[in-house]
Amino acid sequence: MPVLLAIVACEKIIIDEQRNPSLIVLMERVEAQVPQGQEMPQNVLAPQEWGIFTLWMKKDEEAPLHCKQVIEMFPPGASSEARKQRIETEFDFVDRLHKVSNKIVGIPVGTAGTCWIHVRLESEAGTTETVSYPIEIAHKFVPLEAFPQVVKSETAKQ
Repeated sequence: MPVLLAIVACEKIIIDEQRNPSLIVLMERVEAQVPQGQEMPQNVLAPQEWGIFTLWMKKDEEAPLHCKQVIEMFPPGASSEARKQRIETEFDFVDRLHKVSNKIVGIPVGTAGTCWIHVRLESEAGTTETVSYPIEIAHKFVPLEAFPQVVKSETAKQ
């Protein structure tokens, strides 16, 4: 079975003409600003585009495989399967190395704690061990005055 060489969450993944990846801003912590005295709803997503990059290696003697990479992301405080996000990517594993990059929109910041990203590879040959990657979600309480004021339109005043 192939082996996972790398899993990282990052703000941007760039693949050059020679198929080499550049991973921009590796993510280990995300801070959400919360107005002081307010509660953040658990299902809030920060509107940020980011990605998960994985690099797999198969042994030279292994035949080409049709694989499915499974990523399951559990936000902090996710006590049920209902809150997890699942991303499946199918591919043919032909070369010695295979890279997978998944673009994601939104980071679950509603609850402070650890967001766990679990990844595994499934194929007709079996399933790899699940590997986990943590992203710490922090809440920073900020005075309400620090947030930009909402500008009311003329119609809203009437």
